[in-house]
Amino acid sequence: MNYRRVFVTAIGGISALGLDIPSQLHNLLSGSSGLDHPRYLPTLHQQVYIGEAKASDETLKELLGRNDQYISRASLLSLKAAEEALKGVNITSHRYAVFSGNTGGGMSLTEQHYLSYFKDSTPDHVYQTLRNHHCADSTEILAREYFPGAINGTISTACSSSANALLLAARLIRLGKLDAALAGGVEALSLFTLNGFRSLKIMEDEPCRPFDTHRKGLNLGEGAAFFLLESEEQVARSGNQVMGELVGWANANDAFHETATSPEGRGAAMAMRRALEMAGIAPSDIGYINAHGTGTENNDATEAAAVATVFGERVPVISSTKGFTGHTLGAAGALEACFALLAMREGKAFANVGMHEQDPAIPFEVNRELRDIDARWVMSNSFGFGGNATSIVLKG
Repeated sequence: MNYRRVFVTAIGGISALGLDIPSQLHNLLSGSSGLDHPRYLPTLHQQVYIGEAKASDETLKELLGRNDQYISRASLLSLKAAEEALKGVNITSHRYAVFSGNTGGGMSLTEQHYLSYFKDSTPDHVYQTLRNHHCADSTEILAREYFPGAINGTISTACSSSANALLLAARLIRLGKLDAALAGGVEALSLFTLNGFRSLKIMEDEPCRPFDTHRKGLNLGEGAAFFLLESEEQVARSGNQVMGELVGWANANDAFHETATSPEGRGAAMAMRRALEMAGIAPSDIGYINAHGTGTENNDATEAAAVATVFGERVPVISSTKGFTGHTLGAAGALEACFALLAMREGKAFANVGMHEQDPAIPFEVNRELRDIDARWVMSNSFGFGGNATSIVLKG
């Protein structure tokens, strides 16, 4: 079968590092973390560190020129990232789609109105918030806003959600079913998510320390990131500038545990191997890996085992960027794929911020400081609850 190539022609993103890609890149290069104590999330746990986007809902509405009364923070973050990705690009085909991944949907909006739902005095219009709760709401808003009538889909596979949205879009373009797609994901912080992760006892109250010997857990974050993906033929029609090519991807699952990966990282190793096979390259060709690297004891150990299994004694330059943003859950796959793409284009491997003393059990060196690289291919890993593991390979 004659498969079509899949090119990246635009990206947009928002996270604790900044409200757009240039500001996030600046902070990645300078080593400036976006983790801080809660400012907008009305939590009792003011001592924790989280990766909040540095804008209130009202500020995001002003930036977007919207006055929607019941729009969720997840939708606002999605719109902000998509607006950046689509600014100045040419849209020349009707065979577009929108795919987005997330886990919490509009939960933060629902939390604001939950108690009022049970009061007889509550006006009927307040119940309109319910339609903005579900995970697909932010996807549908993007489709209505930018590609009316286009097919759209929402994926919720925990922390690999937006990586899998990229995979779905790329696969359909590769098979000739689509010409282009806006694909990525979003996550908005909520009390439900914060309290849920605290109940699992896998959160770090201090800034997280991926791959550190004294790591205690993750910090939660929020954000959104979207790619404009186009086939080679579509790029020729649109004239949009190519930023990179999505050449390999794979999703696997070791089905080991509801919230933990297998000690050997079987699913993660399988995803990385298959992504490399699809890209048609050897492990030694990868110049940089953006690790999933959450800072939990289980994740970092099992990911390290999987990386060592696949790459042997020749592990590429590798770091986690969650010390910059926190773990953005459903948005992590797309956001960190953006970071991997930026690393390749800038010729820089970002620092593993937060790590002070590398865990001696990790059988390779984790990149501590900003470092020059000459990478033609990069990999981004996203490993979720339930063993859902996704790896992406990008080519410059």
